Amino acid sequence: IRFEHRIALSAIVAITHDILMVLGIFAFFHLEVDASFLAAILTVLGYSMNESVVIFDRIREAMHTHKRTDSYAVLANDSIHQTIRRSLYTLTTTLFCVASLYFFGGDTTKNFALVMLIGFISGAYSSVCVATSIWVTWNEHISSDRNRKAKETKEAKTGKKLKAAKV
Repeated sequence: IRFEHRIALSAIVAITHDILMVLGIFAFFHLEVDASFLAAILTVLGYSMNESVVIFDRIREAMHTHKRTDSYAVLANDSIHQTIRRSLYTLTTTLFCVASLYFFGGDTTKNFALVMLIGFISGAYSSVCVATSIWVTWNEHISSDRNRKAKETKEAKTGKKLKAAKV
């Protein structure tokens, strides 16, 4: 309810990316899929969603204060710069714990920790790069469509074509 539908769909695509990355690596290396695998996948899903919410919440807050002349890409980049340190600290802390579990844990926790290692790295990447890129591209496409339609409407009302300004 707090976010627009384009943000929600961008976050869902990023989460799908994370799950497919883990499934792809496990399929490529023919690793075992068991109940702990499912638990780790759900943990990765939650981590990725949290990362996406943090970044998109910053974008949502910045939309009200950002200059109207700035593009969506500038807005997203500024928001990412404001949250990247927090994201890196969170990723480093969790990777340290999960890597310790993978290397020093027993055989029963190896797959669980491996899924979480792959998923957390993919989750941090996809929240910053995939989700925000989809959102920026989508919004810029919609803005260009609105501008084109507004120009066509104005031309239809005036009855003549407007000359485009040369840049």
